[in-house]
Amino acid sequence: VRLLLVGAEKRTGGGEVFLYHLARGLGRRPGFRVDALLPEGAEVAQRIRQDPDCAPVRVFASRRLVRFSDAGPRGFAASLVGGGREILETVRRERHGVVFFNGLGASAYGLLLRLCDRCRQVAVHHNIGSSATEAAYGRWLFAGHDLVCVSRAVAVAVASPLNRRRLHLIPNGVPLGPPPPPGKLEGPGPLRVLAAGRITRWKGLHVLLEALDLLRARVAPDPLPVKVEVAGRAWTDEDREYEAALHHTVERTGLAGAVRFVGHGPLERRLERAHCLVHTAVKPEAFGLVVAEAMARGCLVVAADAGGVREYVREGETGYLVRPGDAPALARRIEWLARHRTDPASRELAERAWRTIAADHSLDRQVDAYARLLGGEGHAQTSGGAQNGRK
Repeated sequence: VRLLLVGAEKRTGGGEVFLYHLARGLGRRPGFRVDALLPEGAEVAQRIRQDPDCAPVRVFASRRLVRFSDAGPRGFAASLVGGGREILETVRRERHGVVFFNGLGASAYGLLLRLCDRCRQVAVHHNIGSSATEAAYGRWLFAGHDLVCVSRAVAVAVASPLNRRRLHLIPNGVPLGPPPPPGKLEGPGPLRVLAAGRITRWKGLHVLLEALDLLRARVAPDPLPVKVEVAGRAWTDEDREYEAALHHTVERTGLAGAVRFVGHGPLERRLERAHCLVHTAVKPEAFGLVVAEAMARGCLVVAADAGGVREYVREGETGYLVRPGDAPALARRIEWLARHRTDPASRELAERAWRTIAADHSLDRQVDAYARLLGGEGHAQTSGGAQNGRK
């Protein structure tokens, strides 16, 4: 199978982490020749080039593939023709039989390819439309593709009479750490909380700060029983304004001793040190990759009760769920965990969460499913094993 992976994002988010693992996994599979066409300077391109396990994967740099929010309507419209032509030329030159588009933005470049070439197109959708217009656009755009949904929540959001027969459910996979060591949640000191991901309003970090302020007032004059690391970065000017407002809130509310912004970087060591990951998105996430990554490293998780996260975080069984935007409820849950993280029940919950990820969301399971789908071996499967290739 001559496979071309196409992405349009220069920075690294969950979709680019997914693309790296897919390229790495399929690039080592017998029967696959994998290439990637990515924007010039894309961080995921550099990661693929630097990883010896990705040596079979060839990376082509593009100056024409751009993200809509970076280029604006006019720039993006102009890039569609140039980027589409570049994909078409690459497909014909390298004789690719399958083109895989990573996300909604990349899929737009498939329009020209759809008109001028007969190679198979497959796309993965990493988002749940935040408006009726966005959802309708996604349903129309994906109508010409085989479409992979990373959760049932995504499948419900994008399903239409145009594409229902071409939907495939393949939940994301994450790197699996060792089983949680017995002492991970034990020891003195405050609850170590990690909040990780892009710093943007819809990720809801302001909700976490509001919850910490409520908790600080509740336990006063005792010190706050929590230390928080915020790992991530702002992408846009609007994001940077939001990040500045967060820093101001930390100073204004006296949380500077409890909250530390640590920037963007690998999460493995931070997850190993953390007791708990808090996920505070105020709109539904398609999957919530960082939540699954935390569970795979033995962390307790508190997640927003919306979107794909609910499909593997089960209240009181593999984690805890809080209504999106509900700062008082989040404060109560953080306070409870600060008091009970060393209980045997907390350790058992973390172990169940790890086993859930190991069973249903391993990278091997994900790559196996994509190999079947892209290699034409029939159908993909859900994380529970049910056949669901033509949903």
